[in-house]
Amino acid sequence: MTAILPPRTSTIEAELDELYRDRERLLRTEASPARSHLLADQFDYEAWLWATLFETTRSRLMWRAALVAQAHARVSARSWRRHAAAQAPDTLHRAGAA
Repeated sequence: MTAILPPRTSTIEAELDELYRDRERLLRTEASPARSHLLADQFDYEAWLWATLFETTRSRLMWRAALVAQAHARVSARSWRRHAAAQAPDTLHRAGAA
């Protein structure tokens, strides 16, 4: 098993910028359960990045901002997972109706 080394702060910032650009592109695509799952995964990754920044920063201001941003990303990931579940077809109901 390989260990994941936390990226340096500048790398984290670059990763966050790339993540935000990818999310904007994804939000412009057609709504679907798959898109919602991808968005949830992106928010999970964002939460991990903020947690990593939280662990590596020495500034109290950055520490607090990272903590709040991590919490927001986790809530957003849960929301998108619920959204994906709501969009998924009800296969049990359809099978019973056939």
